[in-house]
Amino acid sequence: MNVMEAAHSQAFGNNGLASRYGKLKIANSAYANSTLDSSRLTATTMETAKHAISNTSKVAKSRAAKSPLAPGLHNSQTSARSSSSWPVFAAALAASLCAMRPYQKARAGRWSLDLTLLVATRAADTLLARALRGCKAASAADPALFAASSFFIMYAWFYHPERLPHSYRSWITRAADMDIELLTLLRHMRTGRAVYGREGPEAHVLDDYCRRYGQDPVRGSTAKNVPVDCEVVHAFRTRSCEVHALYRFWRGFVFALKLYGGINAVMFVATMRRRPTWRALTRAASSAVRSSCFLGSFIALCWYGVCLARRRVLPKLFPNVHPQYWDRTPCVMSGSLLCGLSCLVETPTRRRELALFVAPRALGTLVSPEPTPASLRTERLIFAVSMAALVTCSRRDPDSVRGFFGRGLAAVFAR
Repeated sequence: MNVMEAAHSQAFGNNGLASRYGKLKIANSAYANSTLDSSRLTATTMETAKHAISNTSKVAKSRAAKSPLAPGLHNSQTSARSSSSWPVFAAALAASLCAMRPYQKARAGRWSLDLTLLVATRAADTLLARALRGCKAASAADPALFAASSFFIMYAWFYHPERLPHSYRSWITRAADMDIELLTLLRHMRTGRAVYGREGPEAHVLDDYCRRYGQDPVRGSTAKNVPVDCEVVHAFRTRSCEVHALYRFWRGFVFALKLYGGINAVMFVATMRRRPTWRALTRAASSAVRSSCFLGSFIALCWYGVCLARRRVLPKLFPNVHPQYWDRTPCVMSGSLLCGLSCLVETPTRRRELALFVAPRALGTLVSPEPTPASLRTERLIFAVSMAALVTCSRRDPDSVRGFFGRGLAAVFAR
């Protein structure tokens, strides 16, 4: 499941993240062009803000120079960082508003929304990181953000796939390896079209699924099985939910290793300046294995979370509740929530990268992508305020802006 995948980070120059988590196969040409335009818009906004802030700083320095207290008090760097943040914020806000409007006209729709969500998420992360600096709870922020983002993304994949881009949705489906009939049945259960113990067309959604695995279609009938047995959900591989979870982990591990192994091999060769050392080779191999374990754990925990809710835990705690209820929503919610724990397999640095990467996509499942005049105005305002906050924080404390945005802003204002 690819909650940590997309090509957007590549367009913004995040080579480290793209090398570890990018799925370049899902980036079609239209998406690549749109993300390239997004990077150009961001660069244009930064440059415009830089000139505006530079002019503002010159005025401030001119006024400060006329003060009798000015001599010897500040050097240029200290003066820039200690001056009021409001002129910087205002200049960046104006530059962002001016740059975003023509971009929206050229790219009205999903692509401008993706960029806005990305910038808004980075701004929120920066402000939250500053607020939690020195706090013990700060170490749990990244895993919590990843788990919450994974929940919304997977919940949307199960029940509202239209809220996810087609390429993104397709990659999750391939990684999850869940038969479309099972997804269809879960959706029918949620909407009430399929009801345990009641005959109807929806009661036989799993007929073809059962035949494909050489089983009697009666085993998948919701009219005659209350509830559908977990062995049917496991594609008839085993009755044990735990064994099935291990099987899903192995499949996910192999699926991911084909990608991460190749990526780490390419990066190893590309960054090799001298003869390869055993230590460097071991580090590349361990990185590929760890990332593969992460994806395998994500898939296994999602499957196992569904089984926990529909068979292992909740029905035993609440025996009087009808099985229809557990298959309606709680089983999917359990799997979507539990899979977020997989990020603990990764190192703290990669947890942060994963959390920052999936958060914009999770936020995108909660808003409508329709480019109405009102939504475009709101989007423009959110983008401008978020970009202004990033620029202001970067000017006052460059280390507070994490990831490629921080490096990009530092590079722009260093020139």
